[in-house]
Amino acid sequence: TPNPLAFNLVSLQILTSEVPEISCANDAPYVLTPAEQAAISARVAGFNAAIAATAEANGWLYIDPNLILAAAVDDPDAIRKCQALPAALQTGDQQAIFAAIVTTCPSPDPAIGFGSLISYDGVHPSSMAHEIIASAIFGELAEKFSIPVVVLD
Repeated sequence: TPNPLAFNLVSLQILTSEVPEISCANDAPYVLTPAEQAAISARVAGFNAAIAATAEANGWLYIDPNLILAAAVDDPDAIRKCQALPAALQTGDQQAIFAAIVTTCPSPDPAIGFGSLISYDGVHPSSMAHEIIASAIFGELAEKFSIPVVVLD
């Protein structure tokens, strides 16, 4: 069945119907091939390395938001990417599969969506993720420049 979230994504409305459905199934096709995914990941890693090297060379502060959010990757409440589905599929137990989908897969329910750290579009950081990143940036700035931290109630 069509993904109910796809109707909320403007870019999918603009494209033709030939765009493959995105699914959490193990055998589901990806929009990008593994080679394309690897190429993009390598390119982003290259950009990040160049930015980090420039920051280091100039004595600037460099903070990688990926490292800040890395602890959330396996948490379905933070980032829902069907973490429990592969193991449930191996059992063949329909109740386990349903539970895995309900507890770890993206949901059309806006209260669940893609998890607390991903916006409803499924791509961008949520306001909570931005707060976590901003807090980490402030902590690093405070440490590097000896800024006193005042906690307000």
